Amino acid sequence: MDIKMGADSDNSCRVTISGDLDKALELPAPIFLFKDLKQSLRPIKGLRLDCIQWAIQEKMGFNLWWLIEPAAKPPKVKLILPIESRGFFDFEKITAIQSPPEAVGVGVTAFKVTEKAMTYLIMMDFTRL
Repeated sequence: MDIKMGADSDNSCRVTISGDLDKALELPAPIFLFKDLKQSLRPIKGLRLDCIQWAIQEKMGFNLWWLIEPAAKPPKVKLILPIESRGFFDFEKITAIQSPPEAVGVGVTAFKVTEKAMTYLIMMDFTRL
């Protein structure tokens, strides 16, 4: 999984993950932890997902998770949303998805990986709360 992170300002960031999978990810793979984001003078209280775009090979899908306790066995998580095949959500016209207060990061699981080297690209825009 290739992860790229960029910041537009101290208040917003873009995260892109891409790659290929040959088997399902049953436990949440961390994409990033809040503490890894560029820090400004104020601490991160949470994030708001403003936009997500994706291109995922047919049949395969992902569940995007807020990580609550990623080191726990099993990891404690809260579902953000499932994504499959092609699509996008722009949350500016509807209610954006905010992290719960106890969230510490974002993770992903994958399902319906039926072939070797199934490819994906997921791009997300977040705003710091």
